[in-house]
Amino acid sequence: SLGRRNLGLLKQIPSTALTAADTTAQEELGILRIETNGKAYRYVRNVSSNTAVKGDAMKYSSSDNYQVTRSSTLARRNMFAGVLTAALGKNKYGWVQMGGYGNYAYTPCTVAAGDALVCHSTQKGTLRKLSTTTNMFAVGRTVRADSGTILTSFFLGL
Repeated sequence: SLGRRNLGLLKQIPSTALTAADTTAQEELGILRIETNGKAYRYVRNVSSNTAVKGDAMKYSSSDNYQVTRSSTLARRNMFAGVLTAALGKNKYGWVQMGGYGNYAYTPCTVAAGDALVCHSTQKGTLRKLSTTTNMFAVGRTVRADSGTILTSFFLGL
């Protein structure tokens, strides 16, 4: 028989799809989900003032691990939470990809293959390459060169 200590080792089966846009939380807030393809996701709540779209880079808006925004002006504006896997309205719950290969993030800038990525400080919901004049935390790397469109990237995750 399994003791209470070992219950954390049981396989978790999420009750929601990665494209969820729930009006009430259907998963534990902030829970991690790691798929067999190596991609990592977190269940979050969009506290932005409006709907965020698939591919928006979301940032933590508080000190917990689940309230996110696409805003570039909040106190935690550089704290990357992940990239949305589906459109997510205000106060809705869904998934952000925060680890593994991705191809939905946006950039308004030109990037080269291998550039380190950070949250853009002025363009909501986007990423940009890390410059030498900033002390921001890199959230991933580009896989190939791109110019102001959807990035092919790899997120560093946990």
